[in-house]
Amino acid sequence: MAASSGDFPLAYSFQNRIVSVFAAKVFGAFDMCQSPSLYSWNALETHFCTLGGDVAGICMPEACSENVLRSQVNNVEFIAFLAGLKANATLAMSPACVFDPLLTPYCAEEGAGADFFDRLYNSWLIFSKDGVTCGSGFTPMTAGARHMIALIVILALLIMVGTLWGLQYKRALRKVEEESAGAGEEKDKMPDGSPRLPQVGVPPRERRVAQPVPPFFKAFDVRDNLREIFALNTRPGEFSCFDGMRYFSCGWVVLYHVILWQTRFIMNPEALLPPAGILSRWWAMPLFNFPGTLCVDTFLFISAFLATFLLLKKLEKETRPVFRWVGHAYLSRFLRITPAYMFALFFNWKMAPLFSNGPLARTLWANDSMNCPSQWWRHLLYINTVSPWDRAKRDPQCFGHTWYLADDMMFFWTVPWLALLYAQGGMRKKLSVLLVLAVVVGCTLNVVHQAKVHGWSPNMWDGDAAARYQMGAFELPWTRAPSYYIGILTAYVWYEKKKHYPDFKLGAGLWTAVVALTASLLLAIMYGPITGSHGVRACILTEGECGSDWPEIVKVLLAACARPGWAVGVAVISLLCFNGQGFWVNSILSAPIMAPFSFLSFTVYLVHFTVLNFYMASLTSRIRWDFFEFVVTYLGITMFSLCLAVFVAVLVEKPCMKLQKIYFDKPSRTSQGDGGKPGKASKRPRVIELPNAKYLK
Repeated sequence: MAASSGDFPLAYSFQNRIVSVFAAKVFGAFDMCQSPSLYSWNALETHFCTLGGDVAGICMPEACSENVLRSQVNNVEFIAFLAGLKANATLAMSPACVFDPLLTPYCAEEGAGADFFDRLYNSWLIFSKDGVTCGSGFTPMTAGARHMIALIVILALLIMVGTLWGLQYKRALRKVEEESAGAGEEKDKMPDGSPRLPQVGVPPRERRVAQPVPPFFKAFDVRDNLREIFALNTRPGEFSCFDGMRYFSCGWVVLYHVILWQTRFIMNPEALLPPAGILSRWWAMPLFNFPGTLCVDTFLFISAFLATFLLLKKLEKETRPVFRWVGHAYLSRFLRITPAYMFALFFNWKMAPLFSNGPLARTLWANDSMNCPSQWWRHLLYINTVSPWDRAKRDPQCFGHTWYLADDMMFFWTVPWLALLYAQGGMRKKLSVLLVLAVVVGCTLNVVHQAKVHGWSPNMWDGDAAARYQMGAFELPWTRAPSYYIGILTAYVWYEKKKHYPDFKLGAGLWTAVVALTASLLLAIMYGPITGSHGVRACILTEGECGSDWPEIVKVLLAACARPGWAVGVAVISLLCFNGQGFWVNSILSAPIMAPFSFLSFTVYLVHFTVLNFYMASLTSRIRWDFFEFVVTYLGITMFSLCLAVFVAVLVEKPCMKLQKIYFDKPSRTSQGDGGKPGKASKRPRVIELPNAKYLK
């Protein structure tokens, strides 16, 4: 091992030694280990090994293979050998060098050797057999990666065909228009100057020059798709405030996850964590801890509201049997979400690791994907938060942040039936409202009971209590249901208001009281954890004696009531914006610039996890946390996530949305169809066709 350092003077790079074990600050000299000949003419061929996952790193001769190291981890004789090396290196130091290891370059080399063997011995004692990983970090090409590449190539070819065909067609039309502006202009006019009617059987000239793009290929036209993605004001009207809510919530999710990822790899936790770090200050409360997770409850609320309200509007004109339109609603929802979701999952699992190279790459991607072979089909069925039932058996989770999509889909299964009951009026309408209220109240009381019995705490600094909350409540559907079903109740309220009280406005006094109460509620939920963060000792999440000194009742109420309370606050803001009484808040949320980011929020949510993993896998040293560096990192990860989100949207999401509208979401059958028979519809749109009408399509 000592020979792998060659003749490189370690005194001049004691913070980045080629043979090193740094358990506290860096993973080892990864870059130097990749090319040892650059630093020493007689260096051996070496490879880098991470020990204990991400605890430390060491540059070893290639003769010391990963299998050899693993076989020696628990070898008593080898540990004794390391202990002897440690003792000999310490005893060999001269007395002067012991008191000042950096007195001379010679002392520095002696001190570096003694320090190395001391760290190596101490670290080796805690490593398991699975804690040794050697190599460059590159992931080899697999069959799954080849399949993903083939899929991307096929989709890219479809995009190329659709785009080029569309360009040729529009160029031909433009050429005909230019010709028509010249000599042909008089030919198309009657002697009195009026337009000449098309002759029977003679198609217009502009339709003879090129074949229109078939709908299938037109769905892949990248110019149209990019124009639609980045169009402003794509959601005009009363619900445009949801664009801003999606945008800010998505940015909030990325912010929370950047901090969460960095807490594992920082070398100066005192700068970030309590008792004196950034996260203990009042203004930083919404960034992390419990308030940082409320953004997902906003997503759940918006999803529930739109699904319920739009179904209620459709039911006003729906004449199909229940089983047909309910099945259509389920399948439509599945087809809208699944293509982009599955593409992002398999891209993260099969493709992204190919581009990573760093000391943590193999370990990080392996931990992230180890359960994907057994879990991906659960993601496809949206049951990954309840199957397997034992939470411990779901760890580590494949594409873990998508638990939200599973919960959302499971909640959606109930929406058509609740909307159907509500639309029928009378007692069934009241029953629908009571069922929704029962879910909200019942799930909230269940969390109260579970939090009290199991000692949960949503405060991340509460050690074991916080870990138990994460394991037993954080992502489960019955703890997240209140936010969703409050969205359903809000849709009921707005539906009734639109139907019976379209001109109703809150008076100035009532508006002021509602706004004050709502602002107080939201601020209390966001900033309340300051009492359990400021001055709290920074601790490992599973450590027992740390965290806030909150009484049990505070922990229980926060775990059970904060999320429903947040959803109620979002509901009030939404209703005020819908009603034209949101004022400057509505102006910000409904700004035209929000529309593109709102559309991309779904794919950003999917792919930011991949970008974060790639960033962490590329680290060769631990992060020295600094607020400016954090802002730069956050903006960079957000920008890369947006770019990858556009890639997924153009390649998969937008084409699949258009194909769904063409081949699946056809106009509902009404009595205006064949012969006026209920439940029938003509196979083609009802238009008055001339003999040449086929050219006008």
